Amino acid sequence: MAEQGVHLIYFPIRTVFIEGADCSGKTTLISNIHKKTKYKWHLFDRSQVSRGIFASMYDRVLPFAALHEREEINDLNNSFVFLVPEWQEVRNRFLTRGDDIHDMHSLRYVYDRFHEKSEVMTGLPNVLTVQSGAKDVICDSVLQWIEKRENHNLENISSDILEFCRQYPGGEAVCLNFSLVDDGNFNDADIEILNHEAESEYYQKILLQISNKISNEFAGKNEYDKPQTIFSRRFVYADDSCISMIHAMYRENALELNFVFRSTNVEETFPYDLKFCYYLSSEVYKIFGLVPKVNAAIMRFTLNSAHIVW
Repeated sequence: MAEQGVHLIYFPIRTVFIEGADCSGKTTLISNIHKKTKYKWHLFDRSQVSRGIFASMYDRVLPFAALHEREEINDLNNSFVFLVPEWQEVRNRFLTRGDDIHDMHSLRYVYDRFHEKSEVMTGLPNVLTVQSGAKDVICDSVLQWIEKRENHNLENISSDILEFCRQYPGGEAVCLNFSLVDDGNFNDADIEILNHEAESEYYQKILLQISNKISNEFAGKNEYDKPQTIFSRRFVYADDSCISMIHAMYRENALELNFVFRSTNVEETFPYDLKFCYYLSSEVYKIFGLVPKVNAAIMRFTLNSAHIVW
């Protein structure tokens, strides 16, 4: 069900993973965030990153562990907070309270692995690394970061994806995905994107094809000679070009649009493609005749190959 009170563009935070070695302050941070926000976000103690680190500690082989970790990280609606206090701070906590699974040797092993992992992931836009500090200061800085991400606009999203790809070998992220929600007013939709010099003909072709597809299905111009309603699953655009699939559906009082990109140049093309998809969503919203029946439009994006052309 679409949320009430969504304002303009909303970049939903799906899960906030709190990561770090044992005795790094994860439980305290999670508790403080929940207290301050009344359980506003879904917080999770550990992610696939921890699974991989503990597998190495126990010398355990996990099939497809790297794939599962990548899929979790490549969902830009997920956020990761790494707590990496100084070793002495972690050691002192361990000596004070102990731990059910660790001795000092294993704790140091895990601490080092998390420190290494945080250094690798720090450049990713959905990762925040937090070092030592007062509990309230750490909590407030994490909250500010999460709230800033939730309020991303189209330019912020494009910048994050570019930065994400810069961190990957060869400048390519595979199956990068994200969702965004609009309140139905589409205040940032700009028809001028159809006049973008490099992509104007391409954008207009896609818009015409999806518009005609929806209109024809409503009129029953299909192999069944059966007029469709807004509940149909047949509103699909497909092609082998970069924007390779668009699927529009009306469910639970919301317009849902799914975009699949076969390939996208995140530096030179994707910022314009994103604005175009947003504008196209606003037009489909009108074609469906949903105003003012729907309180949100949900746009989901899958970028099979998001890359930088060096």
